[in-house]
Amino acid sequence: MPSTRIPIRISITRAFICAVCFLLVASTARSAVVYSGPINAVIPFSANSEVYVNLFTNTVANSLPGDYETSPWVMAFFGGSGIGTGPLVRPVVTGDVVAGSEQIANLSAGSVVDAMSRFAIGDSGFNGSETHTGAAINQFQLGTQGYIGYEFEPTVGGPSYFAVARITIANDGVSATIHDWMYENVPGQAIVVPEPCRMLLVWIGLFSVLTRRGRRV
Repeated sequence: MPSTRIPIRISITRAFICAVCFLLVASTARSAVVYSGPINAVIPFSANSEVYVNLFTNTVANSLPGDYETSPWVMAFFGGSGIGTGPLVRPVVTGDVVAGSEQIANLSAGSVVDAMSRFAIGDSGFNGSETHTGAAINQFQLGTQGYIGYEFEPTVGGPSYFAVARITIANDGVSATIHDWMYENVPGQAIVVPEPCRMLLVWIGLFSVLTRRGRRV
């Protein structure tokens, strides 16, 4: 009798996983989400160094890019306690929108980033935030992953896309990381901050695809 129960349980578990993965793939296909893949750019904890990440080309640099003002770059320093962007990236902020003193919001799962979101207006087009860490629900806690919502343009005068980036802020110079991001490839289409389990399923899906390709080769 025990030998007949184990396969049944395994079958139920596999069926559940397959059903969830199917829903994930179906919803992703409908929403046309573009995923960066794991980037994991480390944010240095130093006054003299920073990391720059291009949110469209997935390029990572450790010095000011020449096209910082004409491509969608985000810059982070002091373990992520300082975050700035070029004119083509406008993060979702909380509180009053005041040029030069805006606070990037830590968005909870299920939050929607769309045209109705409150975006930074920046100072002469450049956006910066140094008040987004703390104990408040819309702030980032050290060592805990959070989400930044933003609107960006791939090029100057290009269409605007809504996106979400996953980031961990820390003060140890090691665990502070810009992990990955995703955006809607339809201009003006809203995007939803994903649940942690959804991100896990995306990883599982990518790993299984890469494994299959490796076996075929």
